[in-house]
Amino acid sequence: MLLNFKTELPMICLAAGAGYDQAKRWPPEYFARFIAELHAKRPCRFVLVGDRSEIAIGDAITELVEFQIDNVIGLTTLGCLVQILKQSQLLVSNDNGVMHLGGVVGIPTIGLFGPTNPKVFSPLGKKSIVIAASSGNMTDIDPTYVANISADLMEYEPHYGPYGQILQAPCKLTAQ
Repeated sequence: MLLNFKTELPMICLAAGAGYDQAKRWPPEYFARFIAELHAKRPCRFVLVGDRSEIAIGDAITELVEFQIDNVIGLTTLGCLVQILKQSQLLVSNDNGVMHLGGVVGIPTIGLFGPTNPKVFSPLGKKSIVIAASSGNMTDIDPTYVANISADLMEYEPHYGPYGQILQAPCKLTAQ
C-alpha cells in the first residue's frame, strides 16, 4: 500500500490503542478533545495509526472530531507505518508499540502513561517525553495539558527543554 501524506500542515500521528489493556488507554473523547484543542492553537493534519484490533477506537475518535482526520488504523504494514511516522512532526501515543517505534524513528514523541511505570517503559529516543498520571488513571491526564505541551514542542523543537523527562500530569481538582 502506498500512502502519500505530503501536506502543507504539520502532520501529527496519534496511536490510541494499547493492546488489550484498557487501563493503559486514554479514552477516545480525550483524544478528540486533544485534537480539537491543538488544531485550534495550530492547524494540523491528524493521522490515527494502529493495528486491526484498534479499529473501533479510531472510529470512535473520528466520530467525535468535528473535522476530517485521517484514520489508517489497520490499513498499514510495519514498513508503511515507519514511513508515515517519518513524515510526522509529532507522535502522541498511549504506552504501546507505536510509541516505542516513534522514539526509535527519531520523531518527537509524547508517551501517555497511566498504570505502567514510565521509568521502565518510556519511549526510547532523544526526542521523547512522557506525561504520566501520578494516580495511575489515564483520565487524570488532561487533554488541554497535552495540547499545550504539543504546541510548545512543535514551536520550539529541536530546542525543547523537557525531552527525556517524565512530566507528572496535573491532578484533577475535585469539589469538596
